[in-house]
Amino acid sequence: MESSSRKGLFRIHAWIGLQLGYLLFAVCLTGTLAVLSAELLWLVNPQQRIASREAAAPQSWQPLSWQKLHDAVTAAHPQATLLYLQAPDGPRSPVRAILAYGPQDYRGVPVDPHSYAVGENRSSFGLQSFLRILHKQLYLVPGVVGFHGTLIVGLLALPLLVAVYTGLASVRRWWRAMRQIRRGRSPRLFWSDLHRCAGLWAATITILLALTGLWYFAEIILQDARLISEDAPVQRLPAAAMAQRPAVLPPFDLDAAAAAAQAAWPGINLSQLALPQRADDPLVFTGQAEAWLVRDRANRILIDPLTNGVLDVQRAEDLLALQRWIATADPLHFGNFAGLASKLVWFATGLLLCGGILSGLISAWLRLQRQPDAGLSRTLLVSAVCTLLLLGAAAHGAVVYGYGFQRLAQQPRELRALGEIAVGPWQMQVHAVVTGARLERIELHSAGLANLRHATLEGTAMRRAGRKLWLPAEAVSCSAGCKLQFEDWAGARHIASVMIAPDAASQRVALPLAADVSRSESLLIALTLLLLLLPLGFWLRLLWRAGKS
Repeated sequence: MESSSRKGLFRIHAWIGLQLGYLLFAVCLTGTLAVLSAELLWLVNPQQRIASREAAAPQSWQPLSWQKLHDAVTAAHPQATLLYLQAPDGPRSPVRAILAYGPQDYRGVPVDPHSYAVGENRSSFGLQSFLRILHKQLYLVPGVVGFHGTLIVGLLALPLLVAVYTGLASVRRWWRAMRQIRRGRSPRLFWSDLHRCAGLWAATITILLALTGLWYFAEIILQDARLISEDAPVQRLPAAAMAQRPAVLPPFDLDAAAAAAQAAWPGINLSQLALPQRADDPLVFTGQAEAWLVRDRANRILIDPLTNGVLDVQRAEDLLALQRWIATADPLHFGNFAGLASKLVWFATGLLLCGGILSGLISAWLRLQRQPDAGLSRTLLVSAVCTLLLLGAAAHGAVVYGYGFQRLAQQPRELRALGEIAVGPWQMQVHAVVTGARLERIELHSAGLANLRHATLEGTAMRRAGRKLWLPAEAVSCSAGCKLQFEDWAGARHIASVMIAPDAASQRVALPLAADVSRSESLLIALTLLLLLLPLGFWLRLLWRAGKS
């Protein structure tokens, strides 16, 4: 390549590094840590570690029972709605149960897969979610800032891709540069060699990261336009079959359902079970099977929870090309397709990439001291202001959206029993959820999953959550004689009158509060923030120096 062309490509490379270097570093650092977020959580939080199978019960070990897991969690948290059960990630990891105590109040609960002992519940905020959300969208969520931060983070993949190309194209004898770091001659030469070496070693996987990052940008746009969906919709049970079933569905046999799923697909390793939230929902088992490089939910088996009949089997290898790519993007981006080995490769590459960006910024600092470049200073103020605004929005989102989940799960609430009513064939307990002196929502509880199609309170549709029906308090405009209407699958309507008087409750139960984020997790979150803030000061000083040159 001609010398003038190399210089032109180098100028593009330098411009991207100077203007966007810090943002690229922040995204790459949080992504690097997110790759091993589950392993970091396992190391620092004792709740995420269990005794090995041999140490727990060497003679009496039995295969994992989904039914025992379900029964243990629901017995420990009778007021919550169980959403998912996730099998252990490793031999010393617990089962993870995901349950909801209300809208947006989601809790994670570890369960020992040998003894079925239930650990303390925690909100959805923690080290793992902090790293992943910060990396994926900089904590810019539509409910807080009005748009999805992936549109910014994903778009940053484009300058990263250009920087990789211009860096590779402007390097002479790249095979030599991969092992050449000249020490003792000059600091600028050392940092420049380190920048090239790190970038060359990380180039291949960095291109994969950039391409999948661009896909996430496109995916958000296509999903908002309703042109694609992240997963194919789950097939519901037919209305004709629902009309033939009893008013309250009998308890599910989850172990029999798992056995039916395994018989339908012997090669699948079941890793997650999604519990029905509506009467016509199936049981959904997901896991890894023959297809390589896909996320677990690309393979799924739908089971009729009443008959344990197989409704549908979705195999990743049978997906259309676009859906298969959607299922492959995550494993490619986070390197979790071959267990810990591939994660460590992605983690090492991320460290090289972060080190390459930082060494490039140091090299630029030393180069500008020696040879000022006025052409770089034209857009520096815009770059600095936009970056600081993004970081301010990220901090705001982390407090409101991220830590907000922790505050919500630690807000004292009471479940007040308001009595029992009969609506057609259904017996329902009426409850009010009260926060302090504020009525938060009305809930109807049944002993089992009520086989009804629709429910309204004063004409407003009630929402389903497993064995509960609920409605936010602001949607309830009455207190006495409130009209409750149920409709069954045959179209028959059943009407009852409900009294809503929280102060006259016959029984009051305090809902459990989520445990605090562990001290070790908090320290790692603080360390991450420190690693993000220290280069920020250096980058701003670099922009100031470049602007003065």
